[in-house]
Amino acid sequence: MLHNLTCRLCYTIGVMQTDFSSLSIPCTIQSPCGCGFCGALQTKNIVFCSVESEELARCITMLAPPLASVLLITDSYTYQASRRCFDKRLGRLSYRVKTHIYPTLPCDTLRQANAVSLPEDCKLIIGLGGQTIANLVKYIAAKNQLPAAFILTSPMASSILTPSSVLLADGLPQTYQTASFKTVVADVSFLMQTDRDTLAVAFADLVSHAVSLFDYQCAKLLNGEKFCGHVYQQGCDTIDHALQLVGNDTLQRTQYALIFSMLGQRVGSSRLQGGAEVQAAHTAKMLFTYEERPLRTMGEIQFLFAQKIVALYRNFLSKGESFFVSPPDNNMRAERIEEFLGLDCKTATKKIRPIVSSKTAQLQAYRFREYRDELLEHLLLCEMRLKSAWKTLKRLYTDDGFGMAHYLDTADAALCLALAPDVNDKFTLLGYMKDIGVMMDNYLQELV
Repeated sequence: MLHNLTCRLCYTIGVMQTDFSSLSIPCTIQSPCGCGFCGALQTKNIVFCSVESEELARCITMLAPPLASVLLITDSYTYQASRRCFDKRLGRLSYRVKTHIYPTLPCDTLRQANAVSLPEDCKLIIGLGGQTIANLVKYIAAKNQLPAAFILTSPMASSILTPSSVLLADGLPQTYQTASFKTVVADVSFLMQTDRDTLAVAFADLVSHAVSLFDYQCAKLLNGEKFCGHVYQQGCDTIDHALQLVGNDTLQRTQYALIFSMLGQRVGSSRLQGGAEVQAAHTAKMLFTYEERPLRTMGEIQFLFAQKIVALYRNFLSKGESFFVSPPDNNMRAERIEEFLGLDCKTATKKIRPIVSSKTAQLQAYRFREYRDELLEHLLLCEMRLKSAWKTLKRLYTDDGFGMAHYLDTADAALCLALAPDVNDKFTLLGYMKDIGVMMDNYLQELV
């Protein structure tokens, strides 16, 4: 059960209320956590309710006094689908509401975030929508040093509670440190209308992070980064419970996504949502956008790359102990980034991971030999999760996954995997492979 948390997390549907222990997910996280790295939760309430519920009023009034100026940020589709329920409800609670409505579903770019102007004497920012709106709202709130709440309308929520926002700046994904939402209200009426394909996307988004969890282990063992074994195990358990869930239970799947997101908040970063599968998906998004090709959602692309990455990792970890490769050719990589992703060479050169020092390389190589067997064991479990997830995922789609199975070709996948460590410099096993020149440059040379 989830217990010993630093705040009470509510789960409310209509008038029924219980706590997250009803999910029966094992958790041994202590408060404070025994690892010494995890921080206290900033999110004080997670509530499932309708917009007319008194729970919504209670959560909002805890964050801003009556008559306060409040900014509601959403997109036109969600705003129209809600029939203006949310700003009307806020008005009845005696708030002065200004609404910023994106005319279409916004891109998660820094320019879109900076386009929002705050009303005078604003006391609270409220987002309404899914993960893209959440990224924008967290950044805007942090920039203006204001508290933020979020009304969730989508089951894709695996990064909603993380204290960070990933936005495109100058064509590249940048991670900005933010505060977490003080309150998250999951709107039951919206969630219950989720179609099968959207539910499939949400499932793909969550289970793809099995690779992020594995890279979390790699960052600890090879790079000496902070690590919490309780959070790691709870992340694995959450994905396992999502795999065991039978049927299209949207509310339960949303809960699992929020719990995984909460774990990201505990470690104080996007580490659990920023592994190699996310790096590669961001690269594919840049590639397909530059070439004006049809683009599937980030969650789907992450899952497709997660499958390829575990096979790549298994091959790498299974090699013999002695091998030599030349260091990466960063000049060639900058040229490929300019050619295929549309960035100018100067910007690409600044972003590319520098060649690691000899001392660091020797230490990481020693650790790699020392922990290779342990990493391979964790990887095989990760691979089993993804194989099980693929069977479930295909059956969530109305076309039984046909479109997903034929989306990525070999050349696109190879290019994106090769360039992914330079698009996002978070340490992953894929990044380590790039640092020592394994296979990555071969992918690029084959595309010349």
